[in-house]
Amino acid sequence: MRRNAEAASVKADKKAGNEKMITQELQEFNINNYMDVVDPDRAEDISRYYFRGVACLDDLDESLKAALIWELKSVERDEETSSEIMWLYDTDSEYLEYALEEYSKRVLEEDVCRSFFELADTGDSEEKLLSLSGFELLPVESRDLRIPLSELREVHALRKKAPNYIRSLGSIDNDMFDQGMIKIMFNRNAGSLEDMYYLPKDWFDEKVSCCVMTDGMINGFLLVHRYPSGLMMPVFFSSSGSDSRYNLLEMMRFSAHSALAAYPGDTTVLIRRRNESVRKLTEKLFPGKTGDMVMSGERRER
Repeated sequence: MRRNAEAASVKADKKAGNEKMITQELQEFNINNYMDVVDPDRAEDISRYYFRGVACLDDLDESLKAALIWELKSVERDEETSSEIMWLYDTDSEYLEYALEEYSKRVLEEDVCRSFFELADTGDSEEKLLSLSGFELLPVESRDLRIPLSELREVHALRKKAPNYIRSLGSIDNDMFDQGMIKIMFNRNAGSLEDMYYLPKDWFDEKVSCCVMTDGMINGFLLVHRYPSGLMMPVFFSSSGSDSRYNLLEMMRFSAHSALAAYPGDTTVLIRRRNESVRKLTEKLFPGKTGDMVMSGERRER
């Protein structure tokens, strides 16, 4: 699904004043050229299977003027494919307008039916262009809840230590991990990750991530990724069997204790409230906590 690197950079016909723009596909091989402005966490994501990006550059000095990074969703599920814009950057509205046009072309090429986003710190000019591009905008509370790691010490349900059958991800080998992934694949449960089955074991934080090990088999995972910024995000949480609800709690206890032992208390933990069950869990664990206000947008592509 990736284009060849040779086709990543093309001259565009669109004029910016008296100068041409250059459009460039953002990929792993060139993202480091723009690390002075690109969000480091999104820069890491660009190497992942369903992430895409486009940049608009000044033709004279090849400086980055506008860029978008997005993730394709539900590509391999029996649902319509959607695209979430994960990061937006601009220094010139004319370049951003063209970047949005390029985005529209590229998502149609990949049979995307719906585009959406949750973006913080959007300005009036960006919101105007997004609206003109067909997005219906609405300020909302973010689905993401950001908790300082130190606050986990105050959660009564997490104070007890987990039993020995809860194992760190680092204590199991790659074959065991792969077998656990196969079970997840069989149950069609990918959590919040579109590319769950393309990620190596060491992409997850092996100290904080854990699994349920019973009778030599893995019956559950709590997988956490630590981004380059230091932000920690639980990305998969599931257990099977008769004790699954109890084991979910035990895995939370293990990860909380391990994270508190390994990282500073001001480390941010991002919990994505992707469905109602996760939202209810966060309300129980962190009563009164709310997400930041962000700008959301949505439009149909076809």
